[in-house]
Amino acid sequence: GLVVLQFVGMWMVCPTMTEVPPPWLCFLGGLAIFTYLILDNTDGKQARRTGAASPLGLLFDHGLDAFLSPLGAINAMCLVRSGP
Repeated sequence: GLVVLQFVGMWMVCPTMTEVPPPWLCFLGGLAIFTYLILDNTDGKQARRTGAASPLGLLFDHGLDAFLSPLGAINAMCLVRSGP
């Protein structure tokens, strides 16, 4: 949720990736990535600890990682203004 929201915000503010993003959007990006990483690492450990882990849950977790990782990379590229 937060990573996608921050991606949409960056896309609206920095469409060519050469503009300077506002500080609040940079803070939101850091908070989004931090929250995503903490929750992504703890949910798998909790599922294994409680015996609720399943192959479908693992596939879903990897699918979300595959979807959100490029968004985080694009956000980082926008923060350092690496446009064309």
